[in-house]
Amino acid sequence: VSQSRYDLSQGNYGMRFVGDDTNTINVVNFFNLQMSPSNTTANNRPTGIWIDGAGGTFDMQIVAMTRMGSGLVVQNRHAYTSSIQYVTTDSFQSDFPEYEGILLEAGQGHMFHHTYVHGSAKGTNIVIGENIRNTKFSKGFTTGAWNHGMIVSGKEIDITGMTIARNSLETSNIYDGIYVTSNAEVLIDGNRIGKRNNLTGIQRHGINIEDGAIVRVGQMNVIDGNLGAKVQGPIVNSMRTFFASGTGNTVTGTTSEAVLIVLGN
Repeated sequence: VSQSRYDLSQGNYGMRFVGDDTNTINVVNFFNLQMSPSNTTANNRPTGIWIDGAGGTFDMQIVAMTRMGSGLVVQNRHAYTSSIQYVTTDSFQSDFPEYEGILLEAGQGHMFHHTYVHGSAKGTNIVIGENIRNTKFSKGFTTGAWNHGMIVSGKEIDITGMTIARNSLETSNIYDGIYVTSNAEVLIDGNRIGKRNNLTGIQRHGINIEDGAIVRVGQMNVIDGNLGAKVQGPIVNSMRTFFASGTGNTVTGTTSEAVLIVLGN
């Protein structure tokens, strides 16, 4: 699918790819693709690209969506043995989605480079579900969401080089830059989390971690301008290593087990 623009009418999706264990979806390439709905009525906007079932190797380069219901959705609703693998994007944009700009609920080996998701009207910009494994987000923006900038529940997740700022638009100081659930194992490094363009920060915590998660927050993060803590979470049932850059760092929570906290200069 290349060099195309779609002005979509109301409906469920712009493009849908469905595979099962017998008939998998394999090797789909997208290049220079634009999507937007012809009608932006709330609660009835189509999903841009919906990938469901078994298959692999989806390559997206320069894909832009504006005001869709959700931007990209990856699922395995029928629990096929072979889930989706290797969704790779470079320059994926979802601007002002009604719900998620990117919703990942199935698969492994996904790689998102130079990603821009902004302005979810009713939800979180990027959601990485608990069945996701070995997935990377590197360089990009997740900003201006109604709720969290990102929710992370998967394992072997890397988030690097992202700007995660001015989320929690529904009510300031309620939602976080990155919310990490108890199932997750994630590396977070080299990001800017908090304010943007010298505007007042409105996110609650830069990174909010549920008990039970394994999170490594690297020393190259700049976590500043959040209304709560830079890193927030009860420190129990796991070994967590925190690094935070800048001055006036705070890492809050109980320390009922061994914890190493290193604050940068």
